[in-house]
Amino acid sequence: MNTNRRRLIVLCLAMQAAFLGHAQTQVSVSASSNMATIGDRIQIKIIAKTERDVDGITIDIPGNEFVLVSRQDLPMRTLKGSRVFETNLFIAFFRVGEYTLGPFAIHLLRGGKEVETRETNSLPLTVKSVLKESDRDIQSLKSPIPVPGNPFHALKYVLAALALLGLIVFFILRVRGRKHPRPKAVEPPPSPLERLETDMGVLWGKLPVAAEMAKPFFIQLSEAVKRFLGGEYGFNAEDLTSRETLSHLEKVESETRIHHHLGAVMQLSDLVKFAKHIPAAADYGVLQERMGNVIAVYRSRRKNEETEEHVPSGQ
Repeated sequence: MNTNRRRLIVLCLAMQAAFLGHAQTQVSVSASSNMATIGDRIQIKIIAKTERDVDGITIDIPGNEFVLVSRQDLPMRTLKGSRVFETNLFIAFFRVGEYTLGPFAIHLLRGGKEVETRETNSLPLTVKSVLKESDRDIQSLKSPIPVPGNPFHALKYVLAALALLGLIVFFILRVRGRKHPRPKAVEPPPSPLERLETDMGVLWGKLPVAAEMAKPFFIQLSEAVKRFLGGEYGFNAEDLTSRETLSHLEKVESETRIHHHLGAVMQLSDLVKFAKHIPAAADYGVLQERMGNVIAVYRSRRKNEETEEHVPSGQ
């Protein structure tokens, strides 16, 4: 009898200790939106709140359907006697579909050793295409409302009123122009080539790139190249695939060096973004050389164009 009572007491104490230990830590996950389009950046917020004496956490990020663009680990803070750890993940999807984010496994660490592991809940997410299926919800315009009589007899009065209004505006602007000096001319926005050179300077400043940051690096590189081509040749390259962009470039650009270098750059970008390719350190050096050659071709072209503009006709 006493032996059974002791076993019962030990079992109750063990269950109570397990319950209390379980209640010491709470984890949660939330998303900035449960619906997005291809390429949109989505913020995933992961929070761990614990009463344990821990000094850090690690997070297992499951799945390979999305690209981790960036990550932000906030400093630990205390809240009502608990330690709070917060991590923000910024991700992007490049295929449409219904997805489930999580669960994320959170490991609590003390002195670099794991003391507890908890899992968050899962989040549903829908990724849609940027293209609309149809315009069937757009209704036709209503027919014009008939106006009785001939409205053209009032036309002369309307024209006279507009002429008088124009004269009044002219004199007002003339008087104000005398009182106030003309403002300085607004500097024009940077040209597509200047923007590309700035973007490349920012990207080269991030080298060397760690393996887990290769995809975000090449996403930004691809966006910069497409933004330049769209501004330089007047088409919406940022909404096209790499193959469609290069196909359009062949129609508007005859310089083979540009096709050769940009084709290689876009191919490497797609391999990293979609085929899980990890570029070697030497690949970044070749990448810099190719983009430098492309910029040099356009810069030389601009210089020749400026020289021709300043040469008087007949010479």
